[in-house]
Amino acid sequence: MGDCEQARALGEDTLLRCRRVLGSDHLTTLVTAALLTQALVLGAAMEAARALGEDTLQRCRRILGTDHPITLMAAGIDISAP
Repeated sequence: MGDCEQARALGEDTLLRCRRVLGSDHLTTLVTAALLTQALVLGAAMEAARALGEDTLQRCRRILGTDHPITLMAAGIDISAP
């Protein structure tokens, strides 16, 4: 299993646990979702990256505000590639 695949599998598991234990809007969950989005991009899973990335950015802006470092990180992930 490659590094991107391992990162994706670990990220998906971690995100599920974070959502279940902490909720979808918790800071740790948002960071995990942003990191998983990046792993999806690196693994060329662009459809999944777009869906998760857009949801994560929307949540970050609503919960953390537009200038929070995690919001800026989520906004900086390029999910527009083909």
